[in-house]
Amino acid sequence: MKNLVSIFIITATLSWEIGTGFAATKELRCKITVPAAYSIVRGDVPVYGFAEGEGFKEYKLEYGAGENPAEWVLINQGKEPQPETGSIPRINFNQVKTIPGNLGLWDTGLTEYKYKEQKVDLAPGVYTLRLTASGEKDKIIEDRIIVEVGRVFLNASGGKIESTDKKSLFTLPEHALYQASELICLKPLETAAKNSADLKMIGKIYELTPPGMKFTRDASLSFFSDKEEAIDLKQIQIFTFDPEEGSWQGVDTYWDEQSNCFETFLNGIPDKFAVYVLGISQTNSNAQKEEIAVAPIPADSKLFCQDSFETGLGQWQNRNREIGAALSLERSNDSEKGQSLKITTQVKNGNNACLVTNQAFDAGKYPLVSFDYKIPAGLKTNFQVKTGSTWHEIVFTDDEKTYWDINMDKVGKIDGIIADGQWHRAEFNLREMLKSKNKDLLVTEMTMADWDSTGFAKLENGHNPIGVSYYIDNFTIKGEN
Repeated sequence: MKNLVSIFIITATLSWEIGTGFAATKELRCKITVPAAYSIVRGDVPVYGFAEGEGFKEYKLEYGAGENPAEWVLINQGKEPQPETGSIPRINFNQVKTIPGNLGLWDTGLTEYKYKEQKVDLAPGVYTLRLTASGEKDKIIEDRIIVEVGRVFLNASGGKIESTDKKSLFTLPEHALYQASELICLKPLETAAKNSADLKMIGKIYELTPPGMKFTRDASLSFFSDKEEAIDLKQIQIFTFDPEEGSWQGVDTYWDEQSNCFETFLNGIPDKFAVYVLGISQTNSNAQKEEIAVAPIPADSKLFCQDSFETGLGQWQNRNREIGAALSLERSNDSEKGQSLKITTQVKNGNNACLVTNQAFDAGKYPLVSFDYKIPAGLKTNFQVKTGSTWHEIVFTDDEKTYWDINMDKVGKIDGIIADGQWHRAEFNLREMLKSKNKDLLVTEMTMADWDSTGFAKLENGHNPIGVSYYIDNFTIKGEN
């Protein structure tokens, strides 16, 4: 599996044109051309550039923590000159193995998931790459670039990144990315926080990168503060800097008294400048978390839920913003059918995801899932249920797929499905499907979605056409008679 992980890192770090020529030179010179300055990297990072010229003796490629490292760690060195090249060779992403740069291969670690024995695991933050070239008469020249070591976040599982001082934590839930994976970095800035006229800052300023990334589900940013007796902790708030206004703006902040944690929720990273700090304002205070309404369990002890959609959507809702499904109610031309749930693809290449229920239930006690459906030919969607930390898929109309370490597996298939745009009835026994793989029977979430898996750890959106709809009615989860 090493090949495929390395492909991701190469994609992230080799996406810049070098833009250099082939002009011959006699002067001793050196330069790092890839990765680009201030890029975010992780894993095996190929480093490209040149070190050459008259009297060339040796080059060294090193890295150090921070913008002005006190110590340097050797990555690679060589006595052969490395000439300037015009571009990086084309890469066949289906066959490629780890590609070392002509200057060296920088191992930053990749412990987010296991793909090889990990000997290095650099903390997230700022690092400096240094290339030196030595020549005759003890002449030494150097080139430096600053980069950020981030963390790989997989759409299949989400993830966390903690600042080096342990005072800030970014958490991304599963299924919250538009892509199969992304690189994100959280770091304290070296510049100290300065109080403004209307804001007293507490601790350091933290930056979240890259700017402009959007999430399909809310991520969280948390701060952990030492208790200060002279401060009313209920008045502490998280602030972000607005470059257009030129001032710090308070955001909704939720305080956990027991852990002394301050948390805010993000639907993305601001386009230009994403810095955050704890502070005290005269006009702001902590927000109050809204209690999530839980649908009552029916009085019938053998019935967990029954959605006829005559009075509303029940617990069904969009799960992934614009790439998820649009839900609405539609009355059938058949007077006996009444109202049903209409599920519509909002965007091309979305996942059409909708939440069926996030109210936990025991599939051993309530194993039977039944519903009416009307679905056109070619529309692809499946059911997914979560037990513990693992997702299990029940095939409805989607194609069979290979589950390559995407925190999801197939536990069953609903037989007899007819996709002809007419109403039909379907039923399956969830308990027997889960038991077939000795799974936990406590279901904490049920969804419908169109997911694809095209490679190791790659959970991607499906390909339903925009605007295509299907219908669900009389959805029931119940016990056996």
